[in-house]
Amino acid sequence: MRMKIIKNIKFNALVVLLFVSINACNLTETNIDPASIAQDQVTQLSLVLPSAEAHMAFNSGALAARNPGIVVQYFIGLEAQQQQYSQYLIPRNAMDNLWVFGMYGGGMKDLNFIIESTSGENAINAPYYSGIAKIYMAEALGMLTLMFGDIPYSEAFQGDDGNITPVYDTQEEILQSIQTLLDEAITELSTDVEGDIEPGADEVVFNGDPDKWIATAYSLKARYHLTNGDFTSASAALANSIKSNAGSALYPFDASLTSGNPLYSFGDFERPGTMGAHPTFVSKMSSDPRQPLNLPGGSFVNGFWTSQSSPLPIITYAEVKFMEAEIEAQQGGDATELVKEAVRANMEFMGVPEEDIIVYNLGISNPSLSQLMNEKYKAVYPNSMVSWSDYRRTGFPALTPPSNASSDFYRGSVDDIPERFIYPESEFLYNVENMNAASERQGFLDGDQEVLNAVLPVFE
Repeated sequence: MRMKIIKNIKFNALVVLLFVSINACNLTETNIDPASIAQDQVTQLSLVLPSAEAHMAFNSGALAARNPGIVVQYFIGLEAQQQQYSQYLIPRNAMDNLWVFGMYGGGMKDLNFIIESTSGENAINAPYYSGIAKIYMAEALGMLTLMFGDIPYSEAFQGDDGNITPVYDTQEEILQSIQTLLDEAITELSTDVEGDIEPGADEVVFNGDPDKWIATAYSLKARYHLTNGDFTSASAALANSIKSNAGSALYPFDASLTSGNPLYSFGDFERPGTMGAHPTFVSKMSSDPRQPLNLPGGSFVNGFWTSQSSPLPIITYAEVKFMEAEIEAQQGGDATELVKEAVRANMEFMGVPEEDIIVYNLGISNPSLSQLMNEKYKAVYPNSMVSWSDYRRTGFPALTPPSNASSDFYRGSVDDIPERFIYPESEFLYNVENMNAASERQGFLDGDQEVLNAVLPVFE
């Protein structure tokens, strides 16, 4: 007989310790078979999973949203570093905190702990924990490889064994690892044998619901197959993907200083006035019924996705429908109805009145790829990594570099937005040999300097 062990753990206290933001939960609840597993193992997994989710949630709304968002012109820097980044003065230290503390020393380290604890000899029998961790790991790898190119993974978590200079896996290997992790997650979450420990309220996105996580995994498989230009595999994955707005995977946040949406925190009280809504995005939202929801008073702060308690998307039903629409259009079909369904999904989720949705969709007829991607650009906001990937794949939406853009980190003149970020300062200081090898084989160097406009292998 299973029993529930209730641990009086305040999730927002954990967030304070992590210096990250995520939804506050009053209790952490885990289902276990008490006869088969030690209490310390229960405590480890039920604490480490929300820690990993907290890191990933914060990443999604902090540097991984702001800096790519500046690149794809959701946001514009007005002062301080943000103003420099808008001029493409994006140096090594711009993404260092994400790399060191958000990912490899933060969320990914926690996720790797769960994966290793639930595999191999003396493993904890917890396939649902493992499956969820692998989905997050896949998404973390996807974010990093589409920012930088080749990245460490196969040797990334061997510091305790003395390896503090991990080799860089190629981008092709990383993209394959993403698909492998997602396949393994689907298998583990599909098992009828739930394991000795099952996630409950300690998993803050779906409360451990395996079916919703399986749909999320398939949706992410489609995203990264599409990134790779594999329409056939993307279509196959979409057959089992998210089927309604209720299945969208969202990081929850709370209306408090310690667990609020990071975009709100940055714009409202951490660095107010240093970043605003980009004129490109403002223009694209003109006459759109979502305009006052996304940009109240012309500001990105306190919008539908950027209030203190707003969720942030991992992947949504609207994105799934746009992937279906793009595949149809890329293969020569008429994507009208699919684009309308995608727009409707986004507008309904945001609470746009039905009459406004109907009127807006009347203007969509046999859309070109440019029109389709413009609609997706608006609908996936503020998931700037998705829009940046889309732009590099398709060239849409049309984005023009600013007139004051600097060529300091460019090879030649500035004739397009950045293709990537430069590897972080910490790698230059502590893993330079492997970093340089990766830069050289990918053609990222102009002399001895990395550049922002070198095309990632997957987009060549």
